[in-house]
Amino acid sequence: MLINARIKKGVALIEVIISMAIMASILSVLVSMVLGSLVTVTSGEDKLEAENIAQEGIEAVRSIRDRAWNENTFNQSAVNISGGQWNFTGEATTDVIGKYTRTLTFSDVCRDVFYDIVACPGSFVDPHTKLITVNVSWTGRTGNPNSVTKTSYISDWQNAKWNQTDWVGGAGQTIWSNATRYDSDDGNVDISVPG
Repeated sequence: MLINARIKKGVALIEVIISMAIMASILSVLVSMVLGSLVTVTSGEDKLEAENIAQEGIEAVRSIRDRAWNENTFNQSAVNISGGQWNFTGEATTDVIGKYTRTLTFSDVCRDVFYDIVACPGSFVDPHTKLITVNVSWTGRTGNPNSVTKTSYISDWQNAKWNQTDWVGGAGQTIWSNATRYDSDDGNVDISVPG
């Protein structure tokens, strides 16, 4: 009898150990599922935020284009708000917004003889169109690098053409904002006569 009681206790102990192992396995699966879901949700939120930052960059460039096409002179530039309007910050600059880095690059657009957009070099470079590429990169929660890229074409099709009134204001502007001034000359511009 004593042996049977010990065997029963041993079997019960083994059953308890097996039950605990099964419960530990189930709990570890549940915990990994929850943690995996949290990482997925966080990754999704990060990507959505990056897409919004990229779209904001495109909209900022469109805003600058609407104000003055001739400010689109950069190969790569960041943007900022100054004086209540978007502005470029200068060649080879990038935006750092929290954990995100936004890079705006501008490329020439080439066209063929039918004026269709083609890979450069085409028949000619369209001076009235630019390709904007906005890349937003960040390091994810798991330490992996991530990025989102958006592209868009901009053109000056709806901008008013520059109406030069005269040159009496003289030289001194690289971005036209005063209809009476010009950038520079070779000494042969007569600025004494309006018109």
